[in-house]
This record gives sequence, C-alpha cells and structure tokens, in this order.
Amino acid sequence: MGEMFLVELIYLCFTGLVPLAKWLCIRQSERIENYLKSVKLFNSFLRFYLESMLEISICTIMTFRLMTASTWKQPQLFFNNVWALGNLGILVVMPFTVAYIAMQFHKKFDSDWSYRRKYEDIFSELKGRSKLSMLYLTFFTLRRYAIALCLIAMPDRFLFQIYLQILSSSLFLLYILSEKPHKNPKQGKLEVFNELTVSAACYWLFIFTDLCPDSTRRYQAGWAKVGIILTNLLVNVSVMMVESFFEYKLKIKTWWIRRKLARM
Repeated sequence: MGEMFLVELIYLCFTGLVPLAKWLCIRQSERIENYLKSVKLFNSFLRFYLESMLEISICTIMTFRLMTASTWKQPQLFFNNVWALGNLGILVVMPFTVAYIAMQFHKKFDSDWSYRRKYEDIFSELKGRSKLSMLYLTFFTLRRYAIALCLIAMPDRFLFQIYLQILSSSLFLLYILSEKPHKNPKQGKLEVFNELTVSAACYWLFIFTDLCPDSTRRYQAGWAKVGIILTNLLVNVSVMMVESFFEYKLKIKTWWIRRKLARM
C-alpha cells in the first residue's frame, strides 16, 4: 500500500505544479502547463488508476474490512485508513469520471483539438465516433469493482465468485463482438481471445471446489489450467513482441532516411 501511495503522491505533485504556479503568479506557469500536456502527464494519473484498478480496489476493501476504532490509534494503521478513505472516494467517482471524459471526447472529437490531444492517449485504441465504443473503459472499471468486491466481501462463496467471473467475461465478450470498440481489428481479436481463455480458465475452477472431491483429478485439472494460462501469456507476449519489432524497425528506418537526407 505504501508503494501505491508514493506513486499517487508523485503524480499529484506534478499535476499540482500548474495551479501552484498560477497562484504564485509565476511567469513560466503557461510553459509548465504546456510541457505537462505534451508529456501526457495530466491523464497519467487517470491511466495509473485504470491500470491498477483491481489491485487498488482489493487493498481498499481489505483495509475497510479490518478498520476498527483501535486501528485509528496506531500511526501506521491510521495512515492506511486515511489512504483507503481517499482511494474509496476516487474509486466511487472513477467510472462516472471516465464516462464523462469519454462522452466529452466523443462530442469534441472534431471540434476541440486541445481537448482531444489531452486525452487521446487514453482513448487512442477506441473508435472516437461511437458512444458505446467510448464507454469501453467505464465497463472495464465496473467489472474490476465487481470482482474485487466479490473476492473480499464474500471470500467463502467460491461458486458465486466463479459464476460472477464467467458472467462478467461473457457480457464483456458480447459487448466486444457486437460493438467492436477497437480501431485495430487485431486488437479486437486479441481481446476476444483473452476473454475466451478467461472463461475457459474459470470453468476449470469448478473442479477445485467441493463439487470434485477427488484430489487426483484436481491435480490433473491444475495442469490443464496452467496450460490455458500459459497459452494466453504466450499469445499476448508474442503479439506484443512482433508489434514492437515492426515499430522499432520503422523508427530505425526513418532515422536512417533522415540521416541520409541531412548529409545531402
């Protein structure tokens, strides 16, 4: 929890430079703001929460479950409680914030270039002209909330956890297949593959419950589940490595051409 707090604090300090500079009437405040916009720092804080949504949700809910009157009297636990309360506020607002930014991004897609530039790094892989496509990240956050809440609030309801994961994965898969929110068809196909492997891995979880008391079958099923997870990892890593290879190849080729033109 302490590491997450430090990352959040760094982001807040950098994003707070602009209002602080304007309040102090510093001449370079506009320059600082333009620089932070150019490096996409304003939406980095939002992206950090989107990427770490499940971990932050689990840590926050666990802290609330352990929160008592005595924990407020201990310095370290007091810090954890304050951190959890702050994160709870952000987590509650996050889906509505993402949905609002997405709708504004869709509305100003052709008219306001500065707004589009500010948040295009978050929605760069989505179809900006479709409202349902822009709600992809909102559904993503709500799904993470449901899983985290189920895991922590109902730790003994194993079957319910499995059913919830299968249901959320199926609904998300239906959304991806019907709406096709990604610009790149390859990214959409990869998302479909990921959801199918997640659903397949979830169905194997039934064997590890009391429905299958045979320990030998559980052991054999464990290897099958490991195979599903490894297949998912290998496919995703392979796609990432291939795309990175061609991207760097293009950058090197562009650099070489510019160097040749500069010598002419």
